[in-house]
Amino acid sequence: MAPMDPPDYDGLLEHMKALAAADQRVLGLLLYGSRVTGKADAFSDLDLGVITTDAGARELVRERAALLAQVGEVLFLEDFGDPTHTHAILADGAAFEFIVRPIGELVDDGPHQIVLDKDGQVAAALARKVAREPEVFSAEGVRRQIQYFWHEVEHLVTALGRRDLLWAHGGLEEMRGICLRLARAAAGVDAEDEEPYWKVDTALDAELLERLRATIVPAETAPMRRAAGELLEIYRSLAHPLAERNGIAYPERLDALLSARLGSGR
Repeated sequence: MAPMDPPDYDGLLEHMKALAAADQRVLGLLLYGSRVTGKADAFSDLDLGVITTDAGARELVRERAALLAQVGEVLFLEDFGDPTHTHAILADGAAFEFIVRPIGELVDDGPHQIVLDKDGQVAAALARKVAREPEVFSAEGVRRQIQYFWHEVEHLVTALGRRDLLWAHGGLEEMRGICLRLARAAAGVDAEDEEPYWKVDTALDAELLERLRATIVPAETAPMRRAAGELLEIYRSLAHPLAERNGIAYPERLDALLSARLGSGR
């Protein structure tokens, strides 16, 4: 099969600009993400903010499917519960995020480029408002992650004991995800509670990531038990200082109990 030509993102952006210019509900367009920061590569999508009048935002959100169909054949359109932030994939492979923001709610929340500003309102709004800092884990969020790790260890012990190897493999993945969340908390990186792997290759320590990569093993008892032991060590190296920093009691007795059960295979 011959490789596909790369999507024409410049053409897509020009098409969106033409549609926005003709739509009275739209005041301007903002470009976000790697195409603004200079980090775009062959795999980068297009992050487009559509700035609307306050009155026109809801109607534009309702009509977004028909609007996007004007720029290409849409194969994937999903908002994952937030209709103002739509993810789309076109038949030519172009992938982009279509983010609708009414002018009254617009804030300067990071690197951006104004690609359309009909009457200067977009630039003026950005100059007035700066977004809050991204959320990081609260002390309660850290506490939950520290505790929840042992819930997954208990499940892993059971799964390995029953030789339910796919369940055990899933348990390792959950433990790894908790380690990543704790690492994000330790580094002061955006929490990304639902997507702990989000851009970790540039956000977290390379040595830690190498240790975590080594815990990705086949769904076989011996390798998974060794991987679990390494994840326990990684977890402890993160959880102890985070617990102390946040005034949380580290669950020493729970650690001792479940670590012993994991090591004995019981």
